[in-house]
Amino acid sequence: MGYRQEPLEYFREVRHAGKSKYTLRNLTVLGMDGLLSFSSMLLRIPFLVGAVLTVVALVVGIPALWRKIFAGPWVWGTEVLAALVLFLGALQMLFIGVLGEYVGRIDREVRSRPRYIIKRAHTVSPLPDSSESERGANDG
Repeated sequence: MGYRQEPLEYFREVRHAGKSKYTLRNLTVLGMDGLLSFSSMLLRIPFLVGAVLTVVALVVGIPALWRKIFAGPWVWGTEVLAALVLFLGALQMLFIGVLGEYVGRIDREVRSRPRYIIKRAHTVSPLPDSSESERGANDG
């Protein structure tokens, strides 16, 4: 974003008592989110499927159309119709994949921005160890 960035370190306390309240279902959902939320590959699958189906529709449809036009009346019309339906479905998948690619790029753009912008940081000195404060009180 153009702002100077610095890491902000913090220390998390260890769990003192009890067990996690996450059920197996919650852990599964959390694991799936971890696997799927950092990849836009699932958004690219419709594009790839649409591209493959477009090629298949063209490979099946062009010869069928050629036979329908030039070979005479013995070619069934359902072959051309099936190729046309496959081609239109493939185009829909292709365009859904293009939309998915846009969504993936928007997601990457949004994720690259920081959550917080800190204008000024204040440092706090750590508290003295209790053993040091007792020694200082006993010495004087």
